Amino acid sequence: MTVVDGPESQQKRKAAFSLAAISELFTKYFCEGQANASTLKANASGFGQVNPSNEDNVPKSFIGRHRKLIGIFVPIVIVHAIWWTYMGTTDSFHLFVGKGGANDIPRWYMSITMVFGSMVAGATSEGGAAVAFPVMTLVFGISPVIARDFSYIIQSCGMVCAAGTIIWMKVLVEWKAVIYTSLGGIAGIIIGLEYIALDPPYAKMYFVVIWGAFAASLYYLNRLRGR
Repeated sequence: MTVVDGPESQQKRKAAFSLAAISELFTKYFCEGQANASTLKANASGFGQVNPSNEDNVPKSFIGRHRKLIGIFVPIVIVHAIWWTYMGTTDSFHLFVGKGGANDIPRWYMSITMVFGSMVAGATSEGGAAVAFPVMTLVFGISPVIARDFSYIIQSCGMVCAAGTIIWMKVLVEWKAVIYTSLGGIAGIIIGLEYIALDPPYAKMYFVVIWGAFAASLYYLNRLRGR
C-alpha cells in the first residue's frame, strides 16, 4: 500500500531539513574547533598509528577539564572589567546617545556594527576592521583617519585576546607565517602612517577593493571540494 504524505508532513520534513542544514552549517564553520597536540594524537590513535598512553587515563585537573571555557571567558572578563571601570569612573555613557559622522548617525550604531565585525574577525583572518572601516567611511560618513585609528584599536584589543586564547589552548600555529606577516605588518604600519596619506575617496576605494578581492578569493576556495 502506497502512503502519500499530506501537506503537513511535507512541511514538517522541509522544516527538519532546513534545521539540519543550518545545524550542519554552524557545526562546520563555527563549532569545528582548532587542532592541537591532543586532537592530533587522538586522531592518530584512531587510525592505529599511535597507541594511547597511560597519561590519557590520568584524571585531569580543574584547569585541564575546563581549559576551553577558561580561554574564552577570562579575556571577556578582563576586557569588560576595564571597560566598565573606565566608563563608570569617567561617566562617559553619554557618548552613546550622541551622534557623529557626516551623516549624523547615532554612535551606538557602531556597537551593532561590531557585533557583525566580531563574527567576521572570528570566522576569517580579516579582523573586525574589515567591517568597521567600510561601514564607518561609506555608511556613517566618518573620516578615514578616524576609522583607521578605530580599526587599529579594536584590532589591538581583539587580536591580543585571541592570541592569548590560542596560546592558552595550545592550538597548533604555523609560526613561520606569523613571523613573516608580523614583519611585513610592522613595516607596513610605519610606512603607511608616516609617508602615505591617501585622500579620503582613494582610501575608501583602496580598502573596498582589497576587501572585495579577499571575499571573492574566500568564496572561490570554499567552493573547492576536498581541499
